[in-house]
Parts: sequence; structure tokens; C-alpha cells
Amino acid sequence: MMLAFLICTKLVLIALLCKIAVIDFTRQKIGNDDVLAMLALGILTIVVGWLGGADPWLVGLGIIAALVLFCLLMPFWMAGKIGAGDVKFLAVSPILIGGGDLLLFSVVLLVAAAVTALIIKNPVLLPEGVFRRYIQFFDRNQVVPFGVPISVSLIVVLALQIVRAGSAMV
Repeated sequence: MMLAFLICTKLVLIALLCKIAVIDFTRQKIGNDDVLAMLALGILTIVVGWLGGADPWLVGLGIIAALVLFCLLMPFWMAGKIGAGDVKFLAVSPILIGGGDLLLFSVVLLVAAAVTALIIKNPVLLPEGVFRRYIQFFDRNQVVPFGVPISVSLIVVLALQIVRAGSAMV
């Protein structure tokens, strides 16, 4: 029963991450309400997982990683290199995925961020039309919607966690 609840919670998280990615791509904003909803769902997942016998070390590692990320990214926000929404979003991420998948998340985030930056910095790789003009807007303003690769990375990790949990149910 708890496993099914965890899977449903992760599916809700994936839907919320899709919403965040679209809004960040179109408006370059990650709202506090979205970050708080993710934090609440992450804490709910931690509590249910803990009651279900999750390793307390991995839970603690996720929380510690969130605090470290927040402290490390704060100077970049203060220098204007990254948005406050991106800092909060990235800091909440380890709470959502737990400590066990932090390395996987980091690798997927690195690839997704590199692909996003490559597309935005080289709009000639894209088909003609409105989308290409939109990317050129990003290039002129030197804006990279970093919430999109974070969302994609979290979706990949959460989907793999769902697959693992689903195979454990069978």
C-alpha cells in the first residue's frame, strides 16, 4: 500500500515538474508556490518512505545535500549569475530524489544543462520558425532557463525510481 502511494506521489511530482519546466521556459520564472509544493511532496515521500523502512542514512544524505546546495548556490544568486527560483528549485531536488540517486541526478543534470546551453547558444541547429526566434531572444538577453534541465533530470530520476518500485511490486 505504501509503495503504491509513493508511486502516485512521484507521478504527481512528475506532473508538477512538467508545469515548472514549461513556465520556466516561457516566462523565466520558478514560483515559490511550485517550490513549496515540491518540498511538501518531497517531505511526504520521505515520511512515507521512512515509515516503510527506507534507510535513514539516505534520507539524511538528501537533506544534507539540499542544505549544502542552497549554501553553495547562494553566492551565485547574489552575484546575479543564477536566479533565486533556480537556487531554491535545485536545493529542493535532493529532498525529492533522496540520497541514493544523487550521482545519477548530477550526471543527467550535467547532460541536460549542456544540451540546453548548446541549443540556446546555437539556434541554427533548430528548425525555422517561431521557436528559432524565441531561442534567439534567449541568446540576445543571455538568459538560459535552467529550470528546464533541472526538471528533465528530476523527471528521469523519478521515472527510474518508479520503474524500480514497480518491479519490486511484481
